[in-house]
This record gives sequence, structure tokens and C-alpha cells, in this order.
Amino acid sequence: MQNMAGQLANTSTKVMTVKGENGGPRGDFSRKGTRTEGFADGVFSIAFTLLVLDFHPPASLDHLDTFLLGIWPRLLAYSISCLLIGLIWANYRAMLLHMGDANRLTIFLSMLLFADVAFLPFPTALLAEAISTDSGLSEAAFLYGLVLTVGGIFFNALWLYELGRSRAGNDLPRVRRHLTLISVRFAIGPACYLVATLISLKYPILAIFLYVALIAYYWFPGRSETVFSGTD
Repeated sequence: MQNMAGQLANTSTKVMTVKGENGGPRGDFSRKGTRTEGFADGVFSIAFTLLVLDFHPPASLDHLDTFLLGIWPRLLAYSISCLLIGLIWANYRAMLLHMGDANRLTIFLSMLLFADVAFLPFPTALLAEAISTDSGLSEAAFLYGLVLTVGGIFFNALWLYELGRSRAGNDLPRVRRHLTLISVRFAIGPACYLVATLISLKYPILAIFLYVALIAYYWFPGRSETVFSGTD
């Protein structure tokens, strides 16, 4: 779930292109069209919308200031999940632009990632409710972290599969080293999420801070996100 959008957007399209058997686009799932990308955008848009549906106006506008102060747990959970979904969306769109045409396994791995994103509003609502009531916070924080971890695993599986396809025709050492750095940065994400998730069983507040810190960190570019020309 880490943010490599800046790097992938600058990576040479030629480096990441995968062709079909006859050198042309592969299959009917071409990512250069609108089918796969449009479906992905729809999933992320719906996930954003479901997050907003957790907010409801008060029955009375009396003491509105008290009401607004009381919904801070929902605002917190909403903000965390918005940053996370936006991060996944940016990374996925970057992969679509630079990884050739999709096949059935690509679609399947994408569906796993989409399922995780679509499920995210539920643990978000549970986390907000647990913070509000100060009850079941460890369980809610654990579930939220578990969803983050699983999503990171699905994202890495998709990336590694596509990387294996693209590397088949890439012999440039500099490109290979660069893509390896990206892969390492990707792999660190779910590992850190898993550690934070386990911490939530004992220290849920600390785990929530770690979730926020990790999401915020991966919104910033890393050392591996330098622009290169694609030549050795």
C-alpha cells in the first residue's frame, strides 16, 4: 500500500511494457482502454462514498457545538481511511499506466485488492465507534490493522506478478536495481502494518498512531523514487 506513484509515473513505459504473443496488446482486458481502469476507479469511488455515509446530522440543532465535538472519533477514522484509500488508488493507477496489458491472473489479484478496499468502511466504522464508547478498542484496532495488512499483501502480490512479467524482457542492470528498490519498499509496508496490528492487542492507541504514521510516511517519496532515463 506504499506510495510509489511518483516513481512509477516517471518510470519509462518502454521498460514496463508486456506484449502479447504476436507483439500486440494481450487479451481483451487491455489496460490502455477503459475497462479495467474504469472498474478500479468505480471501486475506489464507492469506498470513499461509503465512508461519508457514516455521518448523519443531529435530530436537533440545539447544542450543535457539542454534537460536532462528539463526532471527532468518526472524523479521525474517516481521515485515516481516506488517506489510505487515496494512497492505494494512486499506486494502482500508476501500475495501470506502466505495466502493459492485463491477463486473468492480473484481474484476479486486482479483485482481491478491490475486495479489501471495498471492505474498509466497515472496520473504519467499528474503529470510530470503539473510540467513541471506549469499548472494544483493541478488537477494532486489530481488525483495522488486519485489513491494512491483508491489503498490503494483495498489493505486493499484484506488483510482484507484474514485475515478473515485465522483467522477462528487461536486461538493463540499472533498471533492475531500481525496480528491486521499489519492491523492497513495497514489502516493508505490510510487515510494518502487521507489527502495528499485533501491538493493537495490548496498546490499541499506540497502534492507531502507528497506522497513521505509516500511511503518512508512504505518501512521501523515498530514495528509490528518483527519475532515471532507462539506460545503463
